[in-house]
Amino acid sequence: MNNKASGTKPAGTATFSYMNKRLELPVLSGTEGPNVVDIRKLYGEADLFTYDPGFTSTASCESDLTFIDVDKGILVMTGNRLRLVTQRETITARDTLEYWQQQDMAVARGNALAVSEQKKIAADLLTAYFTKRDDAKGAKSPARTTAAADKAPGADSDLDRMYAYGNVVVTTPQEIAHGNRGVYNARTGIAVLTGAVKITRDQNQLNGDAAEMNFNTNISRIIAAPGGSGGSGGGSPPVRALLVPKDKDASGQEGTR
Repeated sequence: MNNKASGTKPAGTATFSYMNKRLELPVLSGTEGPNVVDIRKLYGEADLFTYDPGFTSTASCESDLTFIDVDKGILVMTGNRLRLVTQRETITARDTLEYWQQQDMAVARGNALAVSEQKKIAADLLTAYFTKRDDAKGAKSPARTTAAADKAPGADSDLDRMYAYGNVVVTTPQEIAHGNRGVYNARTGIAVLTGAVKITRDQNQLNGDAAEMNFNTNISRIIAAPGGSGGSGGGSPPVRALLVPKDKDASGQEGTR
């Protein structure tokens, strides 16, 4: 059975009172599940965050138009507000955002972006695989999405691995890496980029055909391309490095030379 439905719609307001502040928060209705309270202005106007450690009362994805294939467990979202949120990751896309329930897989197409803490992985296409946490197996999933409450990953799922294709950019507080393709293993915290790889940290730069980024140690290195064939075709190009030493200026502070 297939179903198409529009995104969230106004469903009234909720009054929030704290100290001497009183806010009117919009209430929205989704295509499935209970109504939700839009708290986006709560911090700006009341200087408060919400506390939902189990992620049991928070919607996890939003879109303007939703296509649901109930029999196959496929959720496809299109529109201008494509967002899927788990407890640790937020995935957004420009064109479509899909969730395949039977495979525990999400696919983000067009300016796809995955954000987790201080890490960002961007690409033309992202494919993410999730696993149910041991403490959540067998438990009933809470309603957590404004589009299809029981179809998207949420508090009971963790990212297992992610594949990135086309114009891949990995950003951490220490460096930015570019490549044609990427594979991120969330269990080990290691990402491998292939094809015209460039890693930039401050003014230093490494170039090669493949690289390994360890998010646990914040150490990145150029490696041989998987299979030894050169991810960008032909033989593997030589590794190139641009290293800018640092000097101490007259005040004793380090500066770039």
